[in-house]
Amino acid sequence: MSKPCYFFFDFISPYAYLAWFRLQAFSPQIPRTHSIIPVPVVFAAFLNTYGHKGPAEIPPKRVYIFKDAARTVHREGQALGLPPLRSPPSHPFNPLLSLRVATVLLTPPEGVKGDTGVPYKVVGDMFKAVWGGGGGVENPDNVRKILDQAGLDSQGIMAQAVTTENKELLRRNTDLSIKMGAFGVPTIVVDDEVFWGFDSLPNFESHMKGNKVNFAEALKEWNEVKPSASRT
Repeated sequence: MSKPCYFFFDFISPYAYLAWFRLQAFSPQIPRTHSIIPVPVVFAAFLNTYGHKGPAEIPPKRVYIFKDAARTVHREGQALGLPPLRSPPSHPFNPLLSLRVATVLLTPPEGVKGDTGVPYKVVGDMFKAVWGGGGGVENPDNVRKILDQAGLDSQGIMAQAVTTENKELLRRNTDLSIKMGAFGVPTIVVDDEVFWGFDSLPNFESHMKGNKVNFAEALKEWNEVKPSASRT
C-alpha cells in the first residue's frame, strides 16, 4: 500500500488554488510508493486554534497577497491552464458549503476505490469559480451548477454534504490536519514532514524525488535555543 501525501486545502486561499493545479501537473512524477490524498479543511479553525488573524484581516497583507497571487498566476498560470486571477464576490467568505461538497466528492464509500477524475475536475472547477471569475462558491446555486455541468447528481450530493455525518467528517479532517502539524493552507504532510504554502512546493517536489534534508542535528540545536525577547 502506498504512503499518503496529505494535501490539506480550503477554497478561501488563492495559494491553495495554485497548489491544487500545480500538484495535478506534478502527480505523474510522484513515486509509486506514495499517493496524493486531497483533504478539504476549514482554515478558520487554524486561526481559532492558534489565535491569530487571517491574512485578509490585515489590510496591507490582504492587498499584498492578492497582488502576489496574481503575479504567481501570471508567471505560472499559462502552463497550468489557469485564467488570470480574479477577485471572488466577497473575501473572506464562508466556504463551508463548498468544503462539505468537496468532502463528499473526495471520500469514496468505505472499501471502494474512488475514481479521481471527475471529483478532481469538479474541485478544480470550484477553485476556478472562486479565483478565476466564476462567481464564487458561497451561493448554493453556483455550486449546484458546477456539479450539474460535470454530469453529477447535484441534488443528491448537496443533500449528502449537509448531513451530520459529512459535517463531522470535515471537522475530523480539520482536527487531523492540525494534529499532523498544519497551521495554514495549503499544507502537504508526507513522511511526517510538513510543507506549507505554494512556495514550499519546490521543496516538496525535491523531497519526493529523494533529495531529502537530514534535520536531526540542526533541529536538536534549534530546540535548545532559548528566546531572549518577547512581545509581552
